[in-house]
Amino acid sequence: MVSRFCDDIYFTIIFDIKYLNIMIKINLVFKEFSMNVKISVLVDDRVTKSSFIGEHGLSIYINVDGYEVLFDTGQGMALKHNADILGIKLAQIKTLVLSHGHYDHTGGIKFFNPNDLTVYAHPDIFKPRFKKIKKGEYKNIGFDRTQDKFDKINWVLDQNPVSLSDNVFISGKVDRITGFEESTEPFYIINSQNRYEKDPIDDDQSLFIKTKLGTVIITGCAHSGLVNIINKAKSVINDDRVYCILGGTHLIKASKDRLRLTADYLKKIKLKNFYAGHCTDFNAACYLKNELNGIFCPLETGMELSLDF
Repeated sequence: MVSRFCDDIYFTIIFDIKYLNIMIKINLVFKEFSMNVKISVLVDDRVTKSSFIGEHGLSIYINVDGYEVLFDTGQGMALKHNADILGIKLAQIKTLVLSHGHYDHTGGIKFFNPNDLTVYAHPDIFKPRFKKIKKGEYKNIGFDRTQDKFDKINWVLDQNPVSLSDNVFISGKVDRITGFEESTEPFYIINSQNRYEKDPIDDDQSLFIKTKLGTVIITGCAHSGLVNIINKAKSVINDDRVYCILGGTHLIKASKDRLRLTADYLKKIKLKNFYAGHCTDFNAACYLKNELNGIFCPLETGMELSLDF
């Protein structure tokens, strides 16, 4: 059922002189409620606005008709500073969604009130993660669990889609269906034999916002692949339309074939808006800008969007 409210009332008074009757006709004019989605980029690699701080990471504040959720936290160096500039009070945020367990998306969790915070994530969020620097040398890039008050947080760990509100959903685990979106990055975990093996990053999740014009997709790093994430959104929301994609793409160092196939798919679904940042390198951004003329815009720290549906 669509919520509606009475926008105007018109009274028409009709006099019947012969019988001295007075009839009053009331016309009610109804209009559907509009839906407002506010998005503020608290952390991104790119920054051009004065006073803001950029860092390698991502954090996006979302407000859907008064329902607040923060998606990722960045590393933690820029989050509070940028949030203060935008007037967003981190201590009052009660819902945090973590896209995956890398340090550049989880490090800012220390700024929240643990006694009144629910964090949604995939069960693999706490797995130790590493990046291979060179042969025999690995760098820890996982979630820092040594932070104070960590255990006081209400953790909701689920690999299935989760409904946060009537219009806001977490993707859950994204199936890897396409044959061209496999990551070539040197990410590793330690297996049961205490050896390094490639990390599939199964905990990669996105946020879906249901609107009457199509789904708004918020991505973290998109390790699952943009096309795979879009297919997941279609399944979760039960709507083939995608209105906007905003966030990281992990098209850094992507092959020409992958860029071409990704752009072709975005054209095919008639995407309306694409704000790409974080792990989208310069070459990928230039390619997408040329191919998706009119809908592509680089994401940046301090960017604010207000979308009405």
